Amino acid sequence: MRFTKRFSGNLSVTKIRVIFCQAKFGDRAVCPRCNSRLVVKTYSERWKCRNCWYNFGLRTGTFLAKKRVPLRLWYEIAYGFAIGLPAYRLQKILKVGDYRTIYGSYKVIRQALIQNSREEFKKLKFGGITEGVKN
Repeated sequence: MRFTKRFSGNLSVTKIRVIFCQAKFGDRAVCPRCNSRLVVKTYSERWKCRNCWYNFGLRTGTFLAKKRVPLRLWYEIAYGFAIGLPAYRLQKILKVGDYRTIYGSYKVIRQALIQNSREEFKKLKFGGITEGVKN
């Protein structure tokens, strides 16, 4: 399979934002500070908690928090990572000026996967034998 053009061309920015919102919150938004569900949407990517009055965004508390990469580009990078494209080739396909943007994004995705796998492994530890390994 040749990946020679942007695959998210048929998705609008709002659809991509909805995909990221569902990945972060699920059905309803939750305040990252107090875990309250009394949340009001103020702007397209901003919410305000009615319990503690904390303003937060879609990227708050995630690995994407301090990265200045648009969500559409994150979507493209995640797809390139998922199908196993090297960062230098994805940089040429997406016509991103700096290779370090794609390489840094790949590092962020790897860190997120490692952290998630550690958390899932901790859930499996319950004493006794887990898949043939003594704990």
